[in-house]
Amino acid sequence: YAYADMDDTVAAALALCKKTFK
Repeated sequence: YAYADMDDTVAAALALCKKTFK
């Protein structure tokens, strides 16, 4: 995968975690 795609994936994962543990 391209680094940009990885960044998008990580950002999405972090956003999901923030919503889950908020």
